[in-house]
Amino acid sequence: MKKKAFFFFIVFILLSNLTPDSFGATVEVSRDSPALALSYQRLSRPQFRLGKRLVHLLKIKAGEQVLDIGCGSGELTAYTAQFVKPKGWVLGIDPSPYRIKLANQKRDKNLSFRIGGSDDLSSLPSNFYDVVYLNYVFHWIFDKKRALEEMFRILKPGGRLGLCTGDKEQHSKNFKILSESIQAVLGSTASKDLVVPYHISKEELHNLVIKSGFVIDSLMVEEKTNYVKSPKEVIEFLEASDFGNFLAGITEEKRQRILSLFKQKLSETMTSQGIPMKYRTLILIGHKPKTVSSKVFFKKRFKELITFL
Repeated sequence: MKKKAFFFFIVFILLSNLTPDSFGATVEVSRDSPALALSYQRLSRPQFRLGKRLVHLLKIKAGEQVLDIGCGSGELTAYTAQFVKPKGWVLGIDPSPYRIKLANQKRDKNLSFRIGGSDDLSSLPSNFYDVVYLNYVFHWIFDKKRALEEMFRILKPGGRLGLCTGDKEQHSKNFKILSESIQAVLGSTASKDLVVPYHISKEELHNLVIKSGFVIDSLMVEEKTNYVKSPKEVIEFLEASDFGNFLAGITEEKRQRILSLFKQKLSETMTSQGIPMKYRTLILIGHKPKTVSSKVFFKKRFKELITFL
């Protein structure tokens, strides 16, 4: 085995033995379950299709080191692995042990999975990855600035960043229906966070990525409608996509009242193709400059020094 290939092999063995505590949790995963993980694997095909597009936009090549943050059950991670063979590696991390268990069924010699969140990547090596991507994960991250700064650190100079994330500007009738159902039961105190996670606008994403040191190569908005066969399947997807946190924190009686109203209103939107689910997605491709400006360099070194002290 050549020295370079051996080095990458050793680093990935070390990464594969990181514990869950090495990463910060992005969302509460204690409500997740094997059943929810299986549901997400079955119902997340639209996300997988967009993820494949993201991977192609990133132009991943043989021999590259790739990190998939929030890999879920590993479909996109396994798809990506074919492009880095024979000597590249892809590591997928996800905070749910149940989803990682499903992902590990797809393990290959160029592919590994570990439990890990996406808020704290401090245990990963600096200047190591050629590509870091997040497919339908970034909107779940609370401290987006910190996460982007860590992604900048772990990418090699010239390394690429890819994001598919929910747009704050959602024109979906279903979000409106859900919000109305919640307010009908909980009143005006209903929080918007019960409906959507920490979505970000195109302008906010642009500014945040630039401030983190990246160069943006492209940033587009895509609006697409998928069709779901029943109200039950809509709710099943919402529960599975956020680890069982959908409508959590309220009494079961109120939750069931909301769901009953939501199902009724969803049924009224049914078409011959199914229930339309419209969603606006931001797709960003960026890169870490090959040479970092002195301002960015000293800012990051100062932060590292403060952390060390």
